[in-house]
Amino acid sequence: MTVKAEDVRYEGAAGASMEGRLFRDDQSPDPRPGVLVFPEGFGISEHTYNAAERIAGLGYVAMACDLYGGGYFHNGPSPETQRRVSAIMAKPKGLLAIGNAAYNHLRSLACVDPDRIAAIGYCLGATVAMELAFSGAPIRAVAGFHPSFTGSTLADAEQTLGHLHLFVGAEDYAAPPQARAEFEQALAGKGVRWRMTVYGSVKHSFTNPNCAGMGDKVAYDAEADQHSFEAMRALFAQALSAPA
Repeated sequence: MTVKAEDVRYEGAAGASMEGRLFRDDQSPDPRPGVLVFPEGFGISEHTYNAAERIAGLGYVAMACDLYGGGYFHNGPSPETQRRVSAIMAKPKGLLAIGNAAYNHLRSLACVDPDRIAAIGYCLGATVAMELAFSGAPIRAVAGFHPSFTGSTLADAEQTLGHLHLFVGAEDYAAPPQARAEFEQALAGKGVRWRMTVYGSVKHSFTNPNCAGMGDKVAYDAEADQHSFEAMRALFAQALSAPA
């Protein structure tokens, strides 16, 4: 299998020009399951592209998705990035609008089976993926890596149609024990099929080998990265294998 990449543009909220990248085996003649890949709050980056390429290597069509428009990325925290995050959070369903724009584009592609779509996300991107699932969109599975639990519309979670698996570092400042407990309590009794894997001694951004130099609150962890990827692989193999 040879995975090829193609830059794509799609329309975001309020006509924003979103710049993503599609990864797929273009030798396959049949529509394939699609996977949305939402980045960390820093924006679309090599980390996003690498994740999408790995997923495409499993036989899916994977799209690295833009968060802010124009392919914005800044390696590490910055006032401009925080301004953009705040602007999204200030809008009702702002995160959902980002997810919907990417979802509608991916499912419209001839190479994608529109009935077999999953989503993954990192940090803020994990929240985008969860918002998409909570909205009742026919997402078969969601994998969220080092999610922040900020901005989730948990009251709508009962509309989730697919499986949800979150991967969290026990020492993640963005997902402390209280936040994880509140998330569990909010989903209790809603019939959502979910699980959470917590990695001891692991911090935020544990999947991103490029996070060095961003401060002592984040750290790459190769073991947690590999384990969570394999768990995601198993989740997608089950959820995306059969037609709807």
